[in-house]
Amino acid sequence: MNATNAGNINVTGTSSTNNVCSLLMVGNQSTGNQPVFIDTGLTYNANTDTLIVSAVNGNLNGTATNATNVYVRDTISTDTMCSILLVGDQVTGNQQPFIDGGLTYNANTDNLRASSFTGNLLGDVTGGVSATSLKVGSNNGTLIRQVLLGEGVLKSADGGTNEINVGTIGITTSSKIFVTFKLSPAGISWYYVTPGTDRFIITASGAPVNDATFNWVAYN
Repeated sequence: MNATNAGNINVTGTSSTNNVCSLLMVGNQSTGNQPVFIDTGLTYNANTDTLIVSAVNGNLNGTATNATNVYVRDTISTDTMCSILLVGDQVTGNQQPFIDGGLTYNANTDNLRASSFTGNLLGDVTGGVSATSLKVGSNNGTLIRQVLLGEGVLKSADGGTNEINVGTIGITTSSKIFVTFKLSPAGISWYYVTPGTDRFIITASGAPVNDATFNWVAYN
């Protein structure tokens, strides 16, 4: 027997062969006797407890496994040191982001921090630079000048010498080389530098009383 109107309907448990279900709906904010209907755009999988719909308008509470957008807020003054989200190298699609303590950003000073950087640097450098080779300037892609940097030690008079042969790639007989001792070494009144191929020689007036550390800069 069919009833045009009913105050109750009989509800049964979900069968194992009917996991994807349609949801019964009525007219928007309508009460009283009215027909119910379904929409294929809104379904429920009773096996996985998943509500399936193409879009949701409103707030959601819980955890999303995958998302195409995240909420971004301005940095507050008490949260100046930030971690940077990373993903697998050149990997696209849904994946888990991670952070690394070796790469941080200070939002208060606009400083990106890492132990080393690889690649070309455009712009001005403030502070000290540690490097073994610098390429200075270019003209339509042609290198104008290459700068090489290094450090060495001239051994003391106790088994030492007044000459040191510094080997380095990139030095030529026409290279300009500048040598500076960190402290004025006792026992040395003068020294000169002789450039060669892939090396240069420092010749001093005598061996220093103590080991003498020096910095050198060469450019081609």
